[in-house]
Amino acid sequence: MELENALYYYGIQAKLPYSLLKGVAEAGDLTRQPLDVWRRSQVARRMRRNSKWRGFMPREKGYAIFDKSSMPGVERVVAVCRKLVEERRDNGPKRREKNPFTFYERPEDFENNPELLDFALSDPIIETVSDYLGFLPQLKSIGLWLTQPLPKDLFGSQLMHLDQPEVGIVGVFINVSDVRPENGPFSFLPADLSRRVNDAVNYPKRYYCDDGRVTDEEVFSVCRPEDVKSLVGPAGTGGFVDLSACQHYGSRCSSGERIIFAIKFQKAHKARHEVRPFFRRYQDKVEQPRSLVIT
Repeated sequence: MELENALYYYGIQAKLPYSLLKGVAEAGDLTRQPLDVWRRSQVARRMRRNSKWRGFMPREKGYAIFDKSSMPGVERVVAVCRKLVEERRDNGPKRREKNPFTFYERPEDFENNPELLDFALSDPIIETVSDYLGFLPQLKSIGLWLTQPLPKDLFGSQLMHLDQPEVGIVGVFINVSDVRPENGPFSFLPADLSRRVNDAVNYPKRYYCDDGRVTDEEVFSVCRPEDVKSLVGPAGTGGFVDLSACQHYGSRCSSGERIIFAIKFQKAHKARHEVRPFFRRYQDKVEQPRSLVIT
């Protein structure tokens, strides 16, 4: 989306309001696929009518926390992910230089372990995300991440940031291992407090014209350390987080390790890349309207 990137970059340099730039970009995105936008909004509306997950993730706060007793299917996902990590420990993937965690998932995992994709497309997950976004979402990615201590200063996603603030990305994170503060839990500020930080540091300019990272000193000049929410707790603890609205970081691991299963959804009309090919192969196995989530 080079044109959109230019819109934000030069618009912000010209000191045009971010809300104006975002509105122009949104109008363009809505007109590219109007039928799909309408269809996804209608599906979300129908789901919302009788869903017990309606309102579970408040828009003002941009997050919701759950444990294994309240989220069906979590225990099976944790068991599968633990098995995959243990099988790959001795011959696992190497950490990418610019990432503080290692990606342990492989494309074949979703065929060999259908419960992973089944969980991502389950009623609690899809109904919660659809209610929050107002659209049946598009699946962006599924990951299995392992974090261990790193002997260097904080970098990359260890610093506060947003994921594509113009897109609308919701992450679902599940602790596969028991996670304590020293293990580097996924941590975030609620959306309302994140807006205060964004205003204080002129985050649109920070994101579109710089590296998009915010230091702890900048954050805590506006908020208190205790305002940060962290997904600490036993395996099966998890949460929904609006990654485009909640400033967040993770992988600040000082001892032990953290293993997390991560699912990301986005508004389909805001997608910047096509759905990964290995998700498309499951379209015929998934009933409508959920098959739309992987298209």
